[in-house]
Amino acid sequence: MGRLNASVLRWVLAALSAVIIVAAFSPALQNGFVYDDHTQVLKNPWIKDFRYIPEILSSSLWSYSGYTSNTYRPMLHLSFMASYFAFGLKPWGWHLVNVSLHAVNGVLVFGVASRVLKPADEGASVSGRAEGRSLLAPFFAALFFALHPVNAEPVAWVSAVTELTFAFFLLFSFYLYMRFREGGRPGLYIISLASFVPALLSKETAIVLPALVIAYDLSGGKRRGGWKYWPGFLAVAAPYLIVRTLAVGGVIQHRQAPLTGVELVINVFPLVFQYAWKLVYPTGLSALYELHAIKSLDLNAVAGIAVTAAFVAALFASRRKRALLAGLLMLGLPLLPVLYIPALSTSASADRYMYLPTAGFGIIVGCIVEAVFRGKLKAAFSVAVIAIMIAVTAAYAFASFERVAVWRDDLALWSDTVRKSPGSRYAHYNLALAYQGRGDLDNAIVELKAAIKAAPDYEDAHYNLAWCYQSKGDSINAAIHYKEVLRLDPGSADAHYNLGLIYRNETFFDEAAFEFREALRLKPDYAEAAGALAEIPGAIGGVTAR
Repeated sequence: MGRLNASVLRWVLAALSAVIIVAAFSPALQNGFVYDDHTQVLKNPWIKDFRYIPEILSSSLWSYSGYTSNTYRPMLHLSFMASYFAFGLKPWGWHLVNVSLHAVNGVLVFGVASRVLKPADEGASVSGRAEGRSLLAPFFAALFFALHPVNAEPVAWVSAVTELTFAFFLLFSFYLYMRFREGGRPGLYIISLASFVPALLSKETAIVLPALVIAYDLSGGKRRGGWKYWPGFLAVAAPYLIVRTLAVGGVIQHRQAPLTGVELVINVFPLVFQYAWKLVYPTGLSALYELHAIKSLDLNAVAGIAVTAAFVAALFASRRKRALLAGLLMLGLPLLPVLYIPALSTSASADRYMYLPTAGFGIIVGCIVEAVFRGKLKAAFSVAVIAIMIAVTAAYAFASFERVAVWRDDLALWSDTVRKSPGSRYAHYNLALAYQGRGDLDNAIVELKAAIKAAPDYEDAHYNLAWCYQSKGDSINAAIHYKEVLRLDPGSADAHYNLGLIYRNETFFDEAAFEFREALRLKPDYAEAAGALAEIPGAIGGVTAR
């Protein structure tokens, strides 16, 4: 095969990978908005007016809703703004963006794998036929990444677009840097640095890029002098860290129950094993995974220690093997932040956190395919390896196709999550909200009771359970749970107001007036409470202390 034909084949395989990826994830185009989409898209004023851009660039992720968070991701709002003005609130357009980005990322992994799998010695002679055959390695790298079932979550869930955008800009930056270091124009280096900026603004994890660049240069064979270009990436990262700290008011917020130092360490290893297991055996995938903190080593922790030791050993062994080192670092580095347990919120782990790591996994698979072709193996063995690769990617594609459909709506998503995490209060609560949205109050009550059983002091569950009972005309149970809300949060104006409505309907006018006044004391502009108080016979306006 000549050089020209090999170049054509490279483009054909890249295009073919994109077509396969789009086909596997096409069900996402029929999905709706789910989970955080209801707030980050449907109730997000920032994405509907360009005047909010300064606030977007200077605030934490959830500031638009009145809450603070330890995440700074302005690219999410900016990309949502673009989607809003392009598609309005039609879900198919937003999902088209995710699927398209994922396909492009697959092509980028093909390009990155093609570069890192090239011989480090520029003088090495490679025949056109061998070059064409070796393109199967980056092709399978792209498919193993893009078709991996754990990536159904970030592709099918609109609000997970940050995973796709940060990976896009990081991979693009890394690819351009490699082109530059192979003798490309200096402009490639400038564009590489420029691409690092939106990667950081998409997700904090992009900070791993300088480590990938440094590792690439240190394992680059005869090519030296890369250290001269490293400060450029650090010069981009430094001001970003300052701006991020100013925007979020700190670095990390603790969300989980506190653990001792020893407990923090040992609880990392079950998470390591969980991520490793999902990587090689991606079944039982869920939107939420429960965190079961351990006090001493168990079997999963021991397995996690073994995985960690094997990973460190592989890193050491691959320090001069550019492709394998790049794959291992891309696999491991992005997972480090999500192993910090105190910063986790509602779930111990998440499939979306494995998005960029699966790109590293794909490159490692590409190394295996490359080794098969470079080794002196019998043709039958090579054919068997390729057959296995095709079978695995086909299985991945089928699993991803099915998993994407689970994200079609909240009822399907949370029904699946409850089946897989029956002890999760959040899963039951979100399923209850899905039932409430459909007017199915009986099933909503069942799920809210399950959420409260899992977490007796779950205020939101008590509130919604009270609301369901109130809507069904069950004043006694509604009052019980509104009072429980007020026990947990005496400052809930809504609970006071709704409890007042119950008292009024039962003609307990003094009690009703008291609750309405409390609601007004807590929220002076509460028009509904003021109106309800005015309708009570003989009620005297004003606010009284409890």
